[in-house]
Amino acid sequence: MPAFLAPMATRLVLVLLALAAVLGVVVYIWYLRDAAASARHAVLQSRGTIAQLVADNQADLAALAQIRAQNALWQASLAASQSRDAIDRQAADAMRRKINAAQPSANGPVAPVLISTLRAIARAQGQKVVP
Repeated sequence: MPAFLAPMATRLVLVLLALAAVLGVVVYIWYLRDAAASARHAVLQSRGTIAQLVADNQADLAALAQIRAQNALWQASLAASQSRDAIDRQAADAMRRKINAAQPSANGPVAPVLISTLRAIARAQGQKVVP
């Protein structure tokens, strides 16, 4: 009897191994399909995120261009202001030199040098000066 059962047992083991192998392949294919679906879903989410990041980047680039344009305007304004300051400083220095070079007789209770200095200040500010 054991000789009779040995070939059947061998066939049964081979059939069970084949069924286990087929079942393993089916489970693996099922796993791969699930993994592929998850990957597709992740790709779709990533595309949405990338699109949002690209839109944000474009908005940031536009804002940066505006900031650079404003910076150029500020730099031009600063240069003009510094130029005006230099001109005003030269005018003020000229007035100080004139005051310092005035003769003592020109300095009185209401010094004539004061009148000329005030007129020079008015001219420097663009006002019309009455002689």
